[in-house]
Amino acid sequence: MLRAAFLLLALSLAGGSIAQVPDKPKAPDKSKPAPKAAAKAPSRPAWAQLTGDQQMPYLWLHFRDAVRTAPELDVARLVRSGCHSTLAGDVLAAYDAPFPDETYKAAPRAMPDLVPTSPEDPASAANRAAWQRLSTWDKPFLVAFSDGDPITSGMGPVLHRVVPGAESVTIAGGGHFLQEDTGEELAFAIAGFTGS
Repeated sequence: MLRAAFLLLALSLAGGSIAQVPDKPKAPDKSKPAPKAAAKAPSRPAWAQLTGDQQMPYLWLHFRDAVRTAPELDVARLVRSGCHSTLAGDVLAAYDAPFPDETYKAAPRAMPDLVPTSPEDPASAANRAAWQRLSTWDKPFLVAFSDGDPITSGMGPVLHRVVPGAESVTIAGGGHFLQEDTGEELAFAIAGFTGS
């Protein structure tokens, strides 16, 4: 039995890329004079990126567009691309099992669009309210990320700063899907946190 109430916040934004990543914009030509520095942007809370108040990272936008436009969405491949370990065939099949064909994939296709990318996004106000509530959270809170998650690991320090009294653990050797790469270590972290 759990001896402490806790909130497990899982930002399930599939890691890695699922298609050829197009070239990024070219670096500025260093032979030309540098443009004048723009006025410093107003300071924004670190969590603003998940409210649509700040530009999302290129990798996230690429992921969202790939999920939107893939003629056939390969869920197991998405999971595999977010892992550092090699997943067994039966594990990959389990991720695909709920989606026997494209007609079952509306939720995975819609998931990236639930993350606001502009201040006017319908979900922006709710996300701002959620961050405000987290800033006054008064129950135990565990922040657990891997050291190798290219998408969400940057949120670990943000959550640790925003949530009063949050405890943090960084799990070595994992990717985005901790349960696959470092499941035992994640379980020990949760059990230690809850006193189980």
